[in-house]
Amino acid sequence: MRRHYLFYLFLIFLVIIIFIGYFVIIGRNVQEAKLFSDVRVLEGFSLDSKVELSSTVSSSYIEVEDAISDYFDSFLEQYQTVKAYAFDDKLVSLLSVSNYLENGPLFQNSISYVEDLENNFLVDMNKLLSMCDEDFMEEYAKKLDFSSYYQDLFLDVMVHTSIFDQFQNYKQQFLESKEQIELVFQTSISVFEFLSSHVDEWKVENDEIQFSTEELVNEYQDLVSSIQ
Repeated sequence: MRRHYLFYLFLIFLVIIIFIGYFVIIGRNVQEAKLFSDVRVLEGFSLDSKVELSSTVSSSYIEVEDAISDYFDSFLEQYQTVKAYAFDDKLVSLLSVSNYLENGPLFQNSISYVEDLENNFLVDMNKLLSMCDEDFMEEYAKKLDFSSYYQDLFLDVMVHTSIFDQFQNYKQQFLESKEQIELVFQTSISVFEFLSSHVDEWKVENDEIQFSTEELVNEYQDLVSSIQ
């Protein structure tokens, strides 16, 4: 009799466990569906607009959404950092007659500034590029103070939706911009090296740079025109 009692008690306990597991799974599915609905606004996100999520999830799923928002905030902040290199005021001023007079004829300070600027640019640009990649997102997820389930959920949103495709589209744009900005840096240095190698063949008159031969004029203009 006691054995029957224990058997029925075990059976009831097993049924309760099954029901609890069922409702946990249902609850997870509902929360995941809400999460993916919330992040749909990120599809086709703009580089010049702050990410805003209207959360409909609860509990730890809110923390996943917060982590996603934080990632986008960091990404957009890094983009603004890289974007600033294209509008560096001092870089523009270096290719001016006033700087030719001030920093010539060897242009050591100008060349040093451009080289440092380029090195910093490459560090920041490479970080921006890496933030578009799955490997970086995986490492980012591992550092989150979540269980593996929520880390995987973060990755599902970032990597296995069209959001990732948008990151890849931007990465291609960044690669093209990288080439263009590096061309500006390298050409700027070439201008200074050109002027320093022909130190006795140019001068400034009436706020204009003048060369001793037409050939030098053409060489200089070809260099400058490629970055204007």
